[in-house]
Amino acid sequence: MKKLIVWIALALCVLACSEKEISKGTIKLYLTDAPVDAENIASVFISIQEIQLKKGNDWITAASFDVPLQVDILAYQNGQTYFVTEQEIPTGKYTEARMIVSDGSSDLAGLADLSYILYEDGSTALLDVPSGTSSGYKAKGEFELSAGGVVGVTLDFDVRKSIVRAGVSNKLLLKPVVRIVANQSASSILGTFNKGTISHKIVIYSYRDGEYRADENMANADGLRFTRSVNSTCVKEDGSFTLAFLEAGEYDLIFTTVTSEGSFENILGIYSLAVQANTIATVSVTEADLR
Repeated sequence: MKKLIVWIALALCVLACSEKEISKGTIKLYLTDAPVDAENIASVFISIQEIQLKKGNDWITAASFDVPLQVDILAYQNGQTYFVTEQEIPTGKYTEARMIVSDGSSDLAGLADLSYILYEDGSTALLDVPSGTSSGYKAKGEFELSAGGVVGVTLDFDVRKSIVRAGVSNKLLLKPVVRIVANQSASSILGTFNKGTISHKIVIYSYRDGEYRADENMANADGLRFTRSVNSTCVKEDGSFTLAFLEAGEYDLIFTTVTSEGSFENILGIYSLAVQANTIATVSVTEADLR
């Protein structure tokens, strides 16, 4: 009888261990960004110490670096991504991400563990990271991870909305605006815009249906405009543009012109379309199509 009890206990232990093993899945974590408006910015380097994901009330570490991971986030735009890590994490529904940014206190020399802007002329400007080194910067979005499953998740930066200048100190502050996108359901818009006689730079902002407001072009306290937009992109010289990592739904695309310094100039108009899940929507737009 004692032997039977021992064997049952061992069986239960093996079963429990097996359940623990299959209660995990694999996450593949990526970074991407939307373009900045100013033409004189060559790179924006972000130094990341740790990335955590929230499941229920718990924060799960998805990536941690002894030496800060420094990424030129501007190098990954228009659907291009930077692969961060592949990790096994507990299964379930995740609703937030938290990014701990390096404060530059390691023994690395120069700018190697700092966040900063590199300008076209070779000059640099450090980015101050208030609270980024302690409580971290949070991103919203959802994805589900099943037992033994694999899910790709992209943290989509919007550098245009993430860098602000402090009023008194005049420091450049890094306040990352990031959203979580589950890759398997993400969609893109690949378009062309016939610029006609428009010579200025054109920036497009994507808005969920009903989210755009007439005062979006007005600067807020941080000097930012179009803050409700999901993401943004610049129209290239050949008229092509890409808006990547969109969820399914109805969108309003706001076509604007900006100066070479990145300052808002004018709203050209709005173009509306529907985007299906996990698809590429192709559009060809002229100024006459805008309302």
